[in-house]
Amino acid sequence: MRIFAIKGKGGFGVPMTDRHSRNNRFRCPLFTIGVDTLKDVFFTRMGIKHEGDGYCHFPIEESKGYTLEVLKGFISEQKIKVPNKNGTYKYVWKKKGGVRNEPLDCRVYATAALEIAAPNFEALALRSTSNPLPNNAQPVNKRRVISKGVTL
Repeated sequence: MRIFAIKGKGGFGVPMTDRHSRNNRFRCPLFTIGVDTLKDVFFTRMGIKHEGDGYCHFPIEESKGYTLEVLKGFISEQKIKVPNKNGTYKYVWKKKGGVRNEPLDCRVYATAALEIAAPNFEALALRSTSNPLPNNAQPVNKRRVISKGVTL
């Protein structure tokens, strides 16, 4: 099963995803993700105006889930420059008042999940076009034995 735990880490210069650690109670792969870096990537991609690599497409139909509230949530935070104690500056993400930021967090986590899974889109496209399932084909549900007779 491909189940992973994630833990966000703030600060600029933190990689989008890092190597996983199994140093936890359940020995589950735990990935540290750089949320500030992922927000930068998302806002950079939102600025791409033509379809291609990194372009973000948001359907107009509200039935697809992209309501006005969700789109406002995407821009619920802004990067601002804050002075340090030693006279230099650092960037921080500041939440705008009155707007929920969960859509932005979900988008950032989805981008991290895509980085962790690292699917080969070219191979998936070839596989889907070369051997499509017939219209009436149903996936076969196979039972798996986890341990000591427990089945799923």
